[in-house]
Amino acid sequence: MADTFGMSSEERDDEHALGPVSLAYLRNSIALIENSGINEKIMQWDGEARTSTAGRKRVLPLTAILPIMLLHIQMGRGVVYLDIANTLHRRFGTKHFELLGIPNKPSDKMDWYHRFWRGLKQILGHIDPYPFPLDGRMKAGDYAARLADFTHGEGKEQHERNLDRIDWLCNQLVLASARTMPKEFLRQYQGNCAIDASLIAVQGRQNPTNLELNRSNPDPFSGRYRRGGKHDGKGAKTDIAGYEVETATTVWNRPSESELFPSVVTAISFHKPGMLVGHGMKLIERHKAAFGLDRFLVMADRAYNNSRIETFHIPARKAGVELVIDYRAKDLGLQGAYADLYLVDGNWHVRSLPQKLIDATKDLVELEKSRSEFERFDYNQKRAALLARLKNRSHYRMTAKGLPDPDGYQRFTYPTESPVPHTSLDGKKSIMIPLLIPEKTVKAKEPGGKSRVLQPLKHLQRFAYMGEEWSSHYGMRNLVEASNSRFKDANQEDLGNTKKRSGRGFSSNYLVTALAISSFNLRSIAAFILKLRDKAVEKPIRARRRKDENKRPLARLVTAQAAAPPG
Repeated sequence: MADTFGMSSEERDDEHALGPVSLAYLRNSIALIENSGINEKIMQWDGEARTSTAGRKRVLPLTAILPIMLLHIQMGRGVVYLDIANTLHRRFGTKHFELLGIPNKPSDKMDWYHRFWRGLKQILGHIDPYPFPLDGRMKAGDYAARLADFTHGEGKEQHERNLDRIDWLCNQLVLASARTMPKEFLRQYQGNCAIDASLIAVQGRQNPTNLELNRSNPDPFSGRYRRGGKHDGKGAKTDIAGYEVETATTVWNRPSESELFPSVVTAISFHKPGMLVGHGMKLIERHKAAFGLDRFLVMADRAYNNSRIETFHIPARKAGVELVIDYRAKDLGLQGAYADLYLVDGNWHVRSLPQKLIDATKDLVELEKSRSEFERFDYNQKRAALLARLKNRSHYRMTAKGLPDPDGYQRFTYPTESPVPHTSLDGKKSIMIPLLIPEKTVKAKEPGGKSRVLQPLKHLQRFAYMGEEWSSHYGMRNLVEASNSRFKDANQEDLGNTKKRSGRGFSSNYLVTALAISSFNLRSIAAFILKLRDKAVEKPIRARRRKDENKRPLARLVTAQAAAPPG
């Protein structure tokens, strides 16, 4: 090393490790963890698990572990244990140790490595619902037996307790970071959110889909991710080993109001790819509780709309949520019926709605599929005609009178200006529509076709599908997609880089994901404040090009109104 680089290996490591560690980032990290109440809980759980107070005192207290991890993520260094050891050994000064309550004892890098790893392992031991061995040698039989014990056997109680603990801890981290935004922003936020899932890849090969086969990944519980469908890998070579994080993200009160508050993540959930059941509703419940919401909109893609009504639509409706959703092509058109009404593309209409208007969206989708078959002029004409049909539905659409009640019932008034006069069955001007409609089997029109049971709640939504309001509100779903992309950005939290996560297993990846999203929230809030500041600064006024006889720029013209004194 001395001959090649002119310095010993220790000196070279020092050179690479040197660099200032932001005290602002560190104070930020400590404050966020303290405000979340997490450290108090960790110490409580640790005290409950201890059988005695014997043993030497920790040099690195448990309360310092999460702030150090968050600090590293904010610095763009991820959670790499050896790099954290380098920070403790070489980058920290007296003030850093003092803020974290760490005695600055003479130690080498590996001392700090082992201290940090022991502390983190102890925390994970209190919250890990899937404590599998992570050495990469797990056999199929052992894995299946342990999984059965965690979920159905003697280990079930501890599994459920730890699952509750890690969900609480990770969501407290995210919520604490979201609540750092100024109160004036929080006051203007009315509760709308968008939800989506995103891949968190892990290093190593994909585990087999068949539980009878030995586990291929050092993390035996990790799943397989695929791009399409429900993202549940089926065994293809293109599947990716990993987990999914689901996030709820704040969106604007109305599409045009993008400068009232920043878009941040408010709730998260973590699971194997494709295991979506119940997680969407968990996000909504956490988001609702976090801000004490009563009624709000949720923008969601087809993955959530395709959920079972018992696990998503019914509890969401009862929670005061109205959806803004998209549909599969086969779900377009007639989606249910009640009394003298039809549910068409998510909205209630009177039954006098012509069939050509019922099929308008279907026809539009078919036109887009066969676009290449038409000349440009013909295509534009056909598309304009179908869009006009969609607009004409408004004459037959029922109008919501108020919001859904706590039981999911909602009152609607009949249209008064329909091209075809419509009179309700009982002559009343409004109707109360229940949460669930008595199910009826609708026969297929085609001979031999399958009949299906239509439950309107499955497709019910706030706005007229593909209308202007729907398009502008559903378009805000890109905020959750953007946030899921940005916390994976290589120039920021870099959560998409598996090499910046030393830990293995469900709990380690869940915890690091929550910390990375917390860092993203802090960054988003700071960026939003700076954006407002920059917009508030008056733009410099360019000097006039014309000059006087002494070659000096002429003075700027000032109108009487501008020149008048304030007040």
